[in-house]
Amino acid sequence: MLRKSVGPPRMTAAEVVGHLYAPRRALAESVPGAELADLGGGFLTIDRASTTEYPSTNRNRAEFIGVTRPASRGEIEEAAERFAAAGVRRWFFWLSPCAQAEEIRRWLSELGLRPFEGPRYITLARSAEAVAPHETALRVRALTAPELHAHTPFLTELYGDFAGACLGTICRDDCAHYLAFDGDRPVAAAGLCVAGVTGYLYLAATREPDRLRGAQNALIAARIRAAHARGCRIVMSETLSILRPSLANLVRQGFRECYDTQVFVCAR
Repeated sequence: MLRKSVGPPRMTAAEVVGHLYAPRRALAESVPGAELADLGGGFLTIDRASTTEYPSTNRNRAEFIGVTRPASRGEIEEAAERFAAAGVRRWFFWLSPCAQAEEIRRWLSELGLRPFEGPRYITLARSAEAVAPHETALRVRALTAPELHAHTPFLTELYGDFAGACLGTICRDDCAHYLAFDGDRPVAAAGLCVAGVTGYLYLAATREPDRLRGAQNALIAARIRAAHARGCRIVMSETLSILRPSLANLVRQGFRECYDTQVFVCAR
C-alpha cells in the first residue's frame, strides 16, 4: 500500500526549485575534473570528458538560470559561448520553473537550442518529518569517510560514470553516504546533501542481483530521518519517469511530484 503523500509545505514550483538550488550547486562543485561557473542566477558545469547523448548522464549543462535572480538573453548567449570555447559540442540547458521561464524558452529557441525529446525529469518533495525504518533483512547505516574509501571498489562498480560524483563528496560536511549491507557485503548506496532547511536525496543505486529486497526504501527512510534530525524542513529528490521503481519508491515514502524540468539540447 502506498503511503499518503506528505508533500512539502505549501509552496509554488518556483519556491520549491529555490530549495533545490543550494544542494544541487554543492554537488556540482564536487564533480572531479569539471569547471563550475555562476551565470544568470544559476550555474554552468563544463566537463570536456563528458560526451554522452543524454541529459541525465552528460555533465555539460546550464542549470537554475533565472532562479535566484533574473537572467538576460546575453547571459544565455554567454553560456553557449563558454561551452563552445571549451570545445564542448553537446550540452544541455535545464529550464527550472521561474518567473522568466517563457522568456528563457523563447531565447533558447532563437539561439538554436531545441527541446530534448525523452522521459520526464521529475522533481519530488516531502516534508522532513521523521518516518519509521523500512523493514528489510538488509542493514542500513551511514559510513564515515575512511569506511567509504575502503569501499571504493564497490562504489566505483556500482555507480559507473557517476562514481566520481560520489567519491568527490565523501569528505564534505554537508554530505552523508549510506550503504545497505547483506551481512558484511554492501549491496546498495545512496547520498544525502543538506543545505539549510533542505535535504536532497541523490545517487541511489543497487546491485542488480540484489534488487527487490527493500534496499532503496530503507535508504530513503534512513535519509529522511537523518534530514529531520539535522533540522531540515523539506526533503527533495529527482528521478526519471522511465525509472519506475525509483519513482514508486519515492512516492511510497511520501514524496509527491512538484514539477518536471524541461531540458533543451545544443548539439553542433
